Amino acid sequence: MKTQTAHLLALSLGGLVASALIVAMPLTLSLRSVRNTLRNVAVSEWYSVFPSVEMRLAKEAPPRNAQVLAELASSRAHAWDGVYRSSGTWPDELAIAPGAGFTHYEYSWCGNAPGWLAYGRVRAAHEDRLDLTVELDYPEMHASERFHLDETLYLVRWGDLRFAVPTWRMETWCAQVSNGKSFPDAPFRYLGSDPTFDFKEPPRPSGTPSVPLEFRHLLVDEPITGKIVALEEWRLKSDWSSTEHEFFDVVYSVDVGSEAKLAVGMRLFADGPEPKNRDSGRVTHVERNSARFELIASDEQKNWAVSLVGRTASTLHPDAPARTR
Repeated sequence: MKTQTAHLLALSLGGLVASALIVAMPLTLSLRSVRNTLRNVAVSEWYSVFPSVEMRLAKEAPPRNAQVLAELASSRAHAWDGVYRSSGTWPDELAIAPGAGFTHYEYSWCGNAPGWLAYGRVRAAHEDRLDLTVELDYPEMHASERFHLDETLYLVRWGDLRFAVPTWRMETWCAQVSNGKSFPDAPFRYLGSDPTFDFKEPPRPSGTPSVPLEFRHLLVDEPITGKIVALEEWRLKSDWSSTEHEFFDVVYSVDVGSEAKLAVGMRLFADGPEPKNRDSGRVTHVERNSARFELIASDEQKNWAVSLVGRTASTLHPDAPARTR
């Protein structure tokens, strides 16, 4: 508090001194230059008093991460503590220890903008999940699909992998498992002994993941397939649209439902023309022998969207290996 007060006093004093300098400066110095200088001074002082989330994470996350790694190096007392990373060349990395807590770091595809995204504490540990306290992160990420942590982190075992999946991500994670093609997008640890294991392009494990009971209905034993009966609605996505293009949630009805174990939250791939048939739509409503799902389409894709009526829709990815069909 004393430091903050001192900074505020310095900011006020800096303004007074700068005002005096304006009077004393030579007339050859433009008023615009003076204003720019004052603005830069004010901004610098402001952020020294009220640092941004990015500035705080850059300063506070590295020492916390060092504590986490030191604890992991000295003791591995639990099955869940360790370093998790997502697949790909520029992964998310999540380091978790019982005492020091956790850190979340994101590597950059261009190499110029890697950064810390969060840190916090492990509040409690259970058999299949951790209760977290997120001490600092970017609040705006909570409204996006970008990987971020919340108060619950599920620990999902699938083959020789253990995934760290936050609650908000579980629905998508299960859909990626069920489509027979995708590697789930969440940090994981490899628990096997193969020294050649490829973390960038890991193979999909076989078998069924040990997901918590409340999410098991989102996993399919066999692909669920039905016929697209009708295009029910065009719903404008105002947050996506611009002056150049409009985007829509296109609502379809299908002739398959809960009797076939289709559930809200699953994803369906429409068997349409390239390239859009690689996109999936979320199931939003289910009855016994019918359901609705939504695909995103732009105003330039209206003909494609209409052409899907009469085609099939399936939980199976169009590029899934033949052995999963």
